Amino acid sequence: MPIENYGVLKGRITECRAERHGRTPHYHIRVRAAGVDARVSINVQSYDRFRPDLLYRVDDDFRHPVTQRLAGLDDGWHDGVPGPDGLAVDYVRGGMLRREQMRPLPHDVPGADNDLNDRLDALIRKACDDPEVQVYAFGSAWGPERSERDDVFRFLPGRGVHNVHMNQGTPRHDRHAYDNGIWQDGALLLHLKRERKWVAVFLAFQTQRWETDAAGYPGRGAPGRADPHVASTSRPGSGRRRVKTGEGVRILTADVNPVGDDRGIETVTLENTAAMAVRLDGWQLDNGESDRFALDGELAPGARLVVRLPVEVALSNRGGRILLLDAGGKEVDAVIYTRDQVREEGRPVRF
Repeated sequence: MPIENYGVLKGRITECRAERHGRTPHYHIRVRAAGVDARVSINVQSYDRFRPDLLYRVDDDFRHPVTQRLAGLDDGWHDGVPGPDGLAVDYVRGGMLRREQMRPLPHDVPGADNDLNDRLDALIRKACDDPEVQVYAFGSAWGPERSERDDVFRFLPGRGVHNVHMNQGTPRHDRHAYDNGIWQDGALLLHLKRERKWVAVFLAFQTQRWETDAAGYPGRGAPGRADPHVASTSRPGSGRRRVKTGEGVRILTADVNPVGDDRGIETVTLENTAAMAVRLDGWQLDNGESDRFALDGELAPGARLVVRLPVEVALSNRGGRILLLDAGGKEVDAVIYTRDQVREEGRPVRF
């Protein structure tokens, strides 16, 4: 069944707090709306221990007809109205973003501006400092809990919004499959009046599928594009995932669990799909734990390069991700593999 109490909260951000510990940490926002306080709780990590990183997309110049409907709302809570002309968000049907625009990001990585908490904090703290910024939080409302103070910000009565993420496409065997539905996805939108623009934040779990049926369950041939992140389950090696695509140098295979002692003999194979040679000087391979190996040389059109990783840049046999970064540190390609993909020794994962 769909999530309960779906709609959108409009107000002004007054306080925020990142959460970096616990099994399912959230980023919390205190919103003042029509004289009432509410907490918007945003998932920053999944309970799935094999794929804990959420997929996220920040559109810093969001343009969509829904913004016109939102701008005319009064502060406070508004029940959702499903449909393309209503007051609702649907990642699959709404034309707001494409799945390939989203990428996974950990919630807690040492350093500045390199994890999901950091990215949200940069946006939200800027909104706190500007009284002209209005926030619109799509999700599921709870409360008021008249006898209970808010768990995070301690205002009374406790109330707020959660499920600020995609709420469809969850596999039927998943414990959250009962939340599936269409025109009920969560999102966070900021209206920056001084700059005359909108910023949108979209979040999804890696287990969620992009093609869904009329009830919001994964369905072949349903509306939406084929999910480029999920290989067909009818092929050997299903579960391998590509999280960023495009013409140029890509990660082709990874020998994560070679025969014998893995240390110092794991390899990643790169392929140049572009029509011109690419200089790799200054490029790096990242093992998903911020350990990086520097590349150099030139990769001709159509050529492949087998990169042998040192012990310091080991790949985890428990599942993980591999990133290819250019000389400026920009992500060129990124892939995800699971524990099942690398359980068998000597069998590389092909992406």
